[in-house]
Amino acid sequence: MKKYIPYITQFQCAKISLDEVLYIEKNGRLVTIMTEDTKYDIYAKFEDIACYVDERFFKCRKNMAVNFDQVKSMREQTLFFKDGTTYILGRDSYIRTKQTFVSYIKKLANPGDL
Repeated sequence: MKKYIPYITQFQCAKISLDEVLYIEKNGRLVTIMTEDTKYDIYAKFEDIACYVDERFFKCRKNMAVNFDQVKSMREQTLFFKDGTTYILGRDSYIRTKQTFVSYIKKLANPGDL
């Protein structure tokens, strides 16, 4: 069964598939769920949205979680997503995120394919 984030506002209800989410970010009182195709904004606590994510998401900053399955590469403090989206991180956040991403992709790699 696919996992999703429920998106419920006064005007719209939707199921946002975790497979499609690039990142979740909070700015002030607004939480943005960025997918390959759509930007969803909702007034909520970051924790209320982040509770729906799984192990492929990493909290790279206090108010941001990134989906490692959607990250194609990382270089020069920038995340490059599969769909062409880029996101720049601060130095400390980038270093922590890169270390965790390296562990994540090594765990997923099949040693027989190397």
